[in-house]
Amino acid sequence: MSGSHPRSPMLAMGGGPTTSSSIPFDVRAFAHGATGSHRDELGLAEYQTRALPPDTLRNLQHLRHLESATMRYLRQVLVTPTHKDARITAFLTTWAFEKYWMADGLAAILEHHGWSPNSTQAQTPAPPADRWRRLQDRFAPIGRSLVDNAVGDDIIAVHMAVGAIDEWIMHAAYRRVAELDDHPRLRRTVATFVEIKTRHLEFFEAEARERLAGSQRARRLTRSRLPRASWPPHARRRPGSADAGFFGHLFAATPVVVNQLDRQIRTLPGLESLALVRATVAASTMPRRSTPTTAGRHRSTPFPYRSDT
Repeated sequence: MSGSHPRSPMLAMGGGPTTSSSIPFDVRAFAHGATGSHRDELGLAEYQTRALPPDTLRNLQHLRHLESATMRYLRQVLVTPTHKDARITAFLTTWAFEKYWMADGLAAILEHHGWSPNSTQAQTPAPPADRWRRLQDRFAPIGRSLVDNAVGDDIIAVHMAVGAIDEWIMHAAYRRVAELDDHPRLRRTVATFVEIKTRHLEFFEAEARERLAGSQRARRLTRSRLPRASWPPHARRRPGSADAGFFGHLFAATPVVVNQLDRQIRTLPGLESLALVRATVAASTMPRRSTPTTAGRHRSTPFPYRSDT
């Protein structure tokens, strides 16, 4: 990244990233200084003398899935009025580029340990309800695009708020993974990734605050949509997925972190009453179930997901 953009170091679990700044985010400098491949800086040889245990590798698989699923989310966002804002589109393109290479770095660590980056456990054949859900996933973006384009520019505030909340949660997830495993090389890699993601958060948070503060309709729309969204937003729901309990596994034992994340979310204009992370962690630690509803659909907990790759 460009030297003109100082980054925050990885913070302890009790803290949270601070991005407030009176200096406008320089998207041009961000794009020109984008960080690409991390493979030459991963220090994979250090894992020869001390390999990562299976629990840590499983956590890295989940993080890799989340980072690599970004393009699916981006395809949904860029068929809405958000794509008409050239500054936001330029940022999102670079954001996706950097997340791709973070996913690639995590894949390299997994491959070095003989693990497949693409799957966590063998999956059983998808039941008919799951196949129906996949079909819905394929065509639902068309309907969402029509609705969001009818909403107009206020939908941009929703996307920026989703981006900020996602970055807050992912910051905490990376820090929690590093806290659970004190391997010095892993911690340095996590610190690098958190540093990059702090820049992402800086943009999303500033845009979300400005757009939410400027429109009552945007606040109302965002407050309505966020509790009904799946988290992380760019992941695909899948009941019974091996990934289903990831966030419950990370955060169930750290209620202080969960409460802090919800407090951060409530600082966004219009979102003062939400408790998204607490609800998400509670749902992901419940026994996985599939409850029949109307039209052959099934209701699932919010966090099961599967990446596209």
